[in-house]
Amino acid sequence: MRGVLYMRKSIWCLVALFLAGRVNIAAADDCTATYDPTTSEVNIPCIRLTGDANTYWANLQWADGSNFTLTGSGLRNGEMVIDVWNAGVGGLKISTANHPWGQFRIATLYGYHSDGCTSTYGRPSVTLNGNNLEIQLKAQRPREAICTQALAPFAESVVIPNYLDANGQPLIFTFSVNGTSITPDP
Repeated sequence: MRGVLYMRKSIWCLVALFLAGRVNIAAADDCTATYDPTTSEVNIPCIRLTGDANTYWANLQWADGSNFTLTGSGLRNGEMVIDVWNAGVGGLKISTANHPWGQFRIATLYGYHSDGCTSTYGRPSVTLNGNNLEIQLKAQRPREAICTQALAPFAESVVIPNYLDANGQPLIFTFSVNGTSITPDP
């Protein structure tokens, strides 16, 4: 389901899903995809995934060749459109938890949402790229919402898998959150 929302590199991913029968582009009047040649931006207002009652939207910016970059995406339920973007993470804390099966490391991401309507979207995801542990965290907000303009603190935690080196020792990581390098708090 979230593959379309997190698609970053190529519109061909969407085309492949469409051909595989996993994505349907709705055929209502307000769901016509548009392309603006002055900005090289594609707007796909209604994307439906097989087995999912939700409808999503996406904006893609042409990069080069057949590559597009996702510039916006969200959930569209009836008249409510929810925008989704990278959360503004202010810090990262790594802690250790003991369990009968062993010791686990936990990454806690924290920061502030810009208003009272913004919340965390889904759970943080973790990917190991070499020795860099990449963590993604998204935020969401209803597009037409009238919100308090007060910062809202948040904290989200995710278990870090126990990646081991060739000697069976835990790997020492560098960290990035939403594509930006970050040093964990002590």
